[in-house]
Amino acid sequence: MSFFDLISFWILKSFFHLERWIILRTTGEGRIFLIVVLASGFMGLNTYETQIYQGFAILACIALLGWMGSNLKRKIVIQVERRVPAFAGSQEDFSHFVIITNVEKKPLPAGMLLYESIDFPVPDKKTFLAELERFRRSPEKMNPFIRYSMARVITWKRLLRSQGTAFTNGCPIPILKPGESTTLRVSSTGRSRGRLHFTGVKVLNPDPTGLFYSVSSIACRSSMTLLPKQHSVGLINLRGKSRYEQGGVALAAVLGESEEFVSMREYRPGDPLRRIHWKSWARTGQPVVKEFQNEQYVRHALILDTFATPILEPIFEEALQAASSFVCNISTQEALLDLMFIGDKSYRFTVGRGTDLTSSMLEILACVRSSESGIDQLENLILRHIETMSTAIIILLGWDAPRQKLVRRLQQLNVPLLVLAYARRAKDKFDFIDFAADKCTFKQVNPGDTPRVLTTL
Repeated sequence: MSFFDLISFWILKSFFHLERWIILRTTGEGRIFLIVVLASGFMGLNTYETQIYQGFAILACIALLGWMGSNLKRKIVIQVERRVPAFAGSQEDFSHFVIITNVEKKPLPAGMLLYESIDFPVPDKKTFLAELERFRRSPEKMNPFIRYSMARVITWKRLLRSQGTAFTNGCPIPILKPGESTTLRVSSTGRSRGRLHFTGVKVLNPDPTGLFYSVSSIACRSSMTLLPKQHSVGLINLRGKSRYEQGGVALAAVLGESEEFVSMREYRPGDPLRRIHWKSWARTGQPVVKEFQNEQYVRHALILDTFATPILEPIFEEALQAASSFVCNISTQEALLDLMFIGDKSYRFTVGRGTDLTSSMLEILACVRSSESGIDQLENLILRHIETMSTAIIILLGWDAPRQKLVRRLQQLNVPLLVLAYARRAKDKFDFIDFAADKCTFKQVNPGDTPRVLTTL
């Protein structure tokens, strides 16, 4: 930590708040007007050579009167009800509806706008400095100017994108009589994946000069999830055999263990009494029990490598898009799909055969963050569940020695594999010759090449 890091933090934070203030408190004409005021003030610094300073004084007075007028306007009180979709795609446009009711005794003024208020926490000093230090410790080679000068700006932008964010357009509010309601369609654009929290709405009421807005805030909380972008996936041939599954259909349909009925046989000492078939015993005069067979399942594993340094965050986002695409395209009607990754701890989530919805797994992927742990933790997680694994799809953020060791271990255990290894640069070339096997497929994915690779599987 240095003095310049602290100064940079306060400058970035100040510019962030200034930008949000300008967006909310000034009209489009007001922004142009302020630019003209600043330009005239700059050009009129030399009062002996030009008379522009007189125009600056007049324009500055008009701006001051407009700003004072916006602060003196009455606060708008309305009743708000929001209807948002459960999910939307990041980097995509979506819409939701806001129902507003005028609860005042006066009609609403003309020219008002409604803006959504989104929970957008500003990074604090401790978090900013910690992430900045993590960025500078990245082992990747980078330009010294980027590592030590642009690092502060890059870190700030990364922290602002650390949760679901969206840009919402202002929506005009019609003139409503007392007690009258209307439904507004609000258009938004997802910027980054994650949980998106709406905290309320802001009603912008223009001042008489049309330069500034007075802002009235109305609380109304809602949440939705911005999912990672998804791509079409080609025909996936996951060549795996069924494995014994403890509990069988119990995983998919009921609580407790369940097995498939096979036949009847005579009673043997030690058979549980609950398996005795009483009607057959009454008919034959000999104790008869029901015989069951444990269920066999095809169980696919989707293994996500989350070990990314800050400089590799764009590649990590592409890997998440690939994982989301597999979740949406792998049929789970007759199979189970396990998602495995490392976050603050080891995670394993299952969908298929009625256990859960695919949307739940997509929601999990929307909130996954990169980790600083080692690849060994992921290997330990996989080995704990290797006995039930029919096939595995592995999405790797590189092809270094630890990741090669993981793939080699799974090959030794005779698990059919589909490996997607992301290259950090387009000129990197991975050598998969030593890992070629009958039931294993390897694909190198260059930055920005995810859609093409997925469609050619």
